[in-house]
Amino acid sequence: IVCITTPCPSNEVTATATFTLTVTNHLPSSQTLRFNTGQKFDFDIVDAAGTTVRAWSDDKAFTMALSSLTIGPRQTLTFSGDVKLDDRMGQQLKGQYTVRGRLAVSASHGVGPSASTSISVEVTPE
Repeated sequence: IVCITTPCPSNEVTATATFTLTVTNHLPSSQTLRFNTGQKFDFDIVDAAGTTVRAWSDDKAFTMALSSLTIGPRQTLTFSGDVKLDDRMGQQLKGQYTVRGRLAVSASHGVGPSASTSISVEVTPE
């Protein structure tokens, strides 16, 4: 994993942030990633207690079909998604959070590649 980045979100009550997960194969041979569903990646917003308060996949449905991606030597794949900056109860996020981006590889691959970064969410009344 090379990085996870996001631009600064707006201060709207319905604010979203676009997160990007970049995966690079640093090996000299191709690697095949296998997935149990159509979901290839996810972004989790995690609070200080370690609880996932919002995930990119929360409002998505995925096909129930096996799939795979092959990433060549020194090739990079990029995955992006818009994540609402409210919790699963609809309350606006405010404070410090960790965003974890990860590949949703099948269980036979074990834990997939992941990266994380910290964000601060501030709400400014308009």
